[in-house]
Amino acid sequence: DTVREAFDATDTRLADGRQFLYGDRLTIADLAFAASAAPMVLANGYGGHLPALEATPPEMQTVFQELRARPSGAFIQRMYDSYRRAG
Repeated sequence: DTVREAFDATDTRLADGRQFLYGDRLTIADLAFAASAAPMVLANGYGGHLPALEATPPEMQTVFQELRARPSGAFIQRMYDSYRRAG
């Protein structure tokens, strides 16, 4: 419930089509949210030890897919796709 509440707040902030959480450029707020919430969506490029979606129990796959489909989930993956350097 706590994760969904956080995603609700971020979804609301992103609802107007903004690219970043605050202002018109990347800030620590974007980085902090993306880094802290990346395990909730199994973000590609996270760099930590996360299982592949297929390796998680079916009930967790449902949760991961739900969160990925939300604006916040898309935002997180976009941050990794756009700003995380392959290392």
